[in-house]
Amino acid sequence: GLPVVATDVGGIPYVIKNNINGLLSDYNNQKEFTDNIKIVLSDRKLYNSMSVINKESAKLYDWDAISEQILKLYNSITV
Repeated sequence: GLPVVATDVGGIPYVIKNNINGLLSDYNNQKEFTDNIKIVLSDRKLYNSMSVINKESAKLYDWDAISEQILKLYNSITV
């Protein structure tokens, strides 16, 4: 449920949506990265909004939800 501050490299932008559930900075831009940390820590409304979104998103990675998706996939391809 915590807001995320990260760089926009690799697969991170597929999980972290800038200004939605976290803040992304350009790779190797330390100033932007530290500014984003300060923004999240100082803007309580933004922090709380991201927190709520991340708590909901975390449910997608619950093992019960994942196993249910896998079973649905297996059942859909079973002949």
